[in-house]
Amino acid sequence: MIPAEATPQPRQLRFLLAFALAYAGGVLSYMPLLGFLLPERIEAMAHQGRIEALSTVLVAGAVVASLSNIAAGWLSDRSLAAGRSRRGWIGIGLVGTVLAYGWVWRAQGATELLLAVCAVQAAINVVLAPLLAMLADEVPDAQKGLAGGLTTVAQPVSMGLSAALVALEQHSEALAYLALTVLITGMVLPLLATQARLLPAAPQAEHAQQPFQQQVWLWMARFLPQTAMNVLSYYLIYYFEDVTHGMPAPALVQQVSLLSAIATTLSVPLAVVAGHWARRQSRRRLLAQIAVLAAAAGLLAMRLADGWQGAALGYGLFAVGTHVFLAMHAALLVQALPSPRHRGRDMGLQNLSNTVPSLVGPALAVSLASGGHFALLLGVLAPMVVLSALSLGLAKV
Repeated sequence: MIPAEATPQPRQLRFLLAFALAYAGGVLSYMPLLGFLLPERIEAMAHQGRIEALSTVLVAGAVVASLSNIAAGWLSDRSLAAGRSRRGWIGIGLVGTVLAYGWVWRAQGATELLLAVCAVQAAINVVLAPLLAMLADEVPDAQKGLAGGLTTVAQPVSMGLSAALVALEQHSEALAYLALTVLITGMVLPLLATQARLLPAAPQAEHAQQPFQQQVWLWMARFLPQTAMNVLSYYLIYYFEDVTHGMPAPALVQQVSLLSAIATTLSVPLAVVAGHWARRQSRRRLLAQIAVLAAAAGLLAMRLADGWQGAALGYGLFAVGTHVFLAMHAALLVQALPSPRHRGRDMGLQNLSNTVPSLVGPALAVSLASGGHFALLLGVLAPMVVLSALSLGLAKV
């Protein structure tokens, strides 16, 4: 049985860092695959229909990710209610991720590759669902902003490692996949070695009667910028192919991965400082709204760009704004969860704001950018992201 503390004590920095590192491992589990390795593999299989083929795999993976995240969250709730830790499910998901990546590497043909990617998505979400619920279980409210800020390290770490893996994959595909699984394992294991220290139920009781509408507005506030983020994550190489007018593919992949790493690295100190400063909900909401409006401005700059420099600057503004927003939103969300007994399940339902965009994003890309031109698509995404700031205001967190 895992006892709850009578009085919540601040968690040590090493626990918060282990949590952030494990979250980074979860992000690394899908970012290089979906953002770089998979598009290259699909382009080799179906160059002319690459956007449609990639969209099919992404949509199938998103459906699997959505269902597995909710199921894993619910199962981890059951384990916690029985006096066990959520960490056991994280370990199961980690083993499954390693095995699924072996299948991706060996996959032959489009159908087997689709099934293997779905297996990766399922295993990753068995890691992520209980992991994110731990933020509500074990991190005091005053530290949730800091913890959310520290999770922004996941993006630059993953993008930097993605760039290295892309370069390694040019020499040896097998070695790249092996290195990826070793890295993921090494990033998640330190958190599994920590001991569970649950928060008392009483401080969470005040949030038990939060209205359903608040959860809907919080969901929508994340869904809108996450849709834009997923579109750019999956189709970013194709966008830069359009605005750079024929740069060689290997050089373009490396430049885009490096740009993404630099842009997201800039967001880390901003998000950490903001999270430490924003100990109250009202401050977190204000910072989240400012950040998401900056992200919308970045999308507009990308829409107007005609060349690498303008496009890169626009993407940098979008990336920084989005990642600071996501850090603040995570802290707002976990403090407003309706029931301490169903945190894993409820986080799984909120996680649909991460996975449903993987269904909507490809549909938007096929409809608005199937010819390889992204001006119309970006013109739609920018006002969508602006609406996120309004949704946060309506949530009244």
